[in-house]
Amino acid sequence: MDERSVPSAPWRERTRATIALLFAMSVAVCGPLSVWVDGVVVEESYLQFASYLDLSRTALIREGRLPLWAYHFGGGYPFVGHPDNPSLSPLFYLLVLPFGSGVGIKLMILASYAVGAVGSFALAHRALRLPYWPAVIVSSLFLFNTYLPDQINTGDVKDRGWLFLPLLLYNLLRSADDRRHVFYGACLVGILILDGFSLYTVSLALFVTAFAVLEDLGRPREPARPRLTLRALTIFACGVLMAAIKILPVLAVLGQNSRAFPDYQQACAGAMRLGDLPVAFLSPGPHGIHADTPAAENYFNFVMYFGWIPLFLFVLSAVSCFRVVWRSLVLCIVFLALALADQSPVDLFYLVWHLPLFHSMHETGRYFVPPLMILVPLVAAEALRAERFRRLPARVRGLAYAAVLVGALSMWHASRQYYDFTASLQDAPPPLRGEGAFFNVTGSADRLAPGTVGERWRGKYEDELPEGLQYFLLRQNVGLVNWYGNINLAERAVPRYHVQLGFGNYWRDLRADPTPRNGVFPNPAYQAEAHYEREGNTVRGIDWRANEVVVTVDQPRSDRLFLNQAYDAGWTSEPGTVFDAGGLLAVALPQPVRGAVRLHYRPLPFYVGAAISVVTLLLAAVWSHRPRRDGA
Repeated sequence: MDERSVPSAPWRERTRATIALLFAMSVAVCGPLSVWVDGVVVEESYLQFASYLDLSRTALIREGRLPLWAYHFGGGYPFVGHPDNPSLSPLFYLLVLPFGSGVGIKLMILASYAVGAVGSFALAHRALRLPYWPAVIVSSLFLFNTYLPDQINTGDVKDRGWLFLPLLLYNLLRSADDRRHVFYGACLVGILILDGFSLYTVSLALFVTAFAVLEDLGRPREPARPRLTLRALTIFACGVLMAAIKILPVLAVLGQNSRAFPDYQQACAGAMRLGDLPVAFLSPGPHGIHADTPAAENYFNFVMYFGWIPLFLFVLSAVSCFRVVWRSLVLCIVFLALALADQSPVDLFYLVWHLPLFHSMHETGRYFVPPLMILVPLVAAEALRAERFRRLPARVRGLAYAAVLVGALSMWHASRQYYDFTASLQDAPPPLRGEGAFFNVTGSADRLAPGTVGERWRGKYEDELPEGLQYFLLRQNVGLVNWYGNINLAERAVPRYHVQLGFGNYWRDLRADPTPRNGVFPNPAYQAEAHYEREGNTVRGIDWRANEVVVTVDQPRSDRLFLNQAYDAGWTSEPGTVFDAGGLLAVALPQPVRGAVRLHYRPLPFYVGAAISVVTLLLAAVWSHRPRRDGA
């Protein structure tokens, strides 16, 4: 956007009250979900995320250690390297650790709305110099969009990171004049990555970089003013290095399973179609929930209700203020084309699909539509600050603002409908049990034995219980080998039981009745969680701790000790030498041992990444707060 008019009111006079009001309305939107404070949504992705939080919180509270390894997932998993693990995020320590996963998830959602309220108003009013009321409209249309409520309804809580986008753009624009905002923007990028290095951060980075390139395009070069493109690249480079403690372990996991889609048509599955746009942007939803609501496969990936009034204002501004908004319009077209993938007249997604991380994307709408949440309001608001609008009589301007307010309230109501439905899927979290020896199970959708009897699990999102089962088992100190993890590695652990999914009440307390009548079948191939290769050597006990396994043994002669956990290069043993036994963790013990064999998990990428993160944070803080020289 080109020349900015001076704001109609000083920034600090009404900002706090305005942001507080916007946040209060956002809280009201989420109200139905927050009524049951510690309830959990019985939906696969939601429970998956909750299980990550519970695993980290339990280890920190009971042992004072951050779990880098997860015994409970996949028969052993390098948990610190899972992209969706948020245990390194400041939000986890502020909101989840003190209150638990049920309350913590809702606080994380509300905190993201708070960041969205601050960022959207600051971007519109201070960075882009929109007058006060148009800036309020931008914030309202951004915060009340149905995209995030729809994502949370489908369990994708991590997508709340899109609410950070306006604050990131604000820091980018301010960084041209004050390089402290490079540091603030980099910290924001680092937090987003630590909160969960999901693929949406890749498309968010692409958008911010494209935004900077277009802002620089056609502007006269000022020697004393750095290019925004350079600032954007600096922000993301510093942010990535600040988050190296997370990124290096993630890259180690992706080196084993990149979750790439080698076939382009497979990557395009679930992409938007041109015919979907009217329903996605004009139908309030909730999609796929009510029979009278238009729905289609994968609508949850790109539904983004604006309604007729905001979109009319968007079109009006695009026509009457084209010279001002053309950059935003180009971004809208480019990211819609990316979302459409092979359904687009010009397939832009194919150009980026070959790049690292982009080749892991599918259902492209969910990655490339969200920038429109802020682009559409910014374009629409330009019509309200145009000179010809300001010349209209005050009564006409008041009616125009009232009409836009009606549109914003319609969006608010649509978003609340999604949260109403999501709230109806809540259930009480099962008790967190620590007693009982740890062991693994596997789940099977097939009937495991003839004549199996038991109560079939019925309730909210019945079909998704198998994927959410790891949450219920984790709270019983039971692991799930064939877990729901998105990026699964080789699952070598031998389960103690096979569980027939959908039958019995094992999700409440599997230990109470591990029998076929409850859908739980002993596995004849199971030996123990730790055992020797040779007879005469005995395992007396095993203690599972965060990043440590202590095996008490009586070993009068040399042997090899096998643990029922996946092998990883980060494991060491004292005494003995760790080795890979066909994918399982094993220890060579050439000398007799009576007492404890201690295995420790110390993954090198985590510690190298931690050093890089600390050094980058310190250097960036010093650089950004140095007295500025011309051109710096």
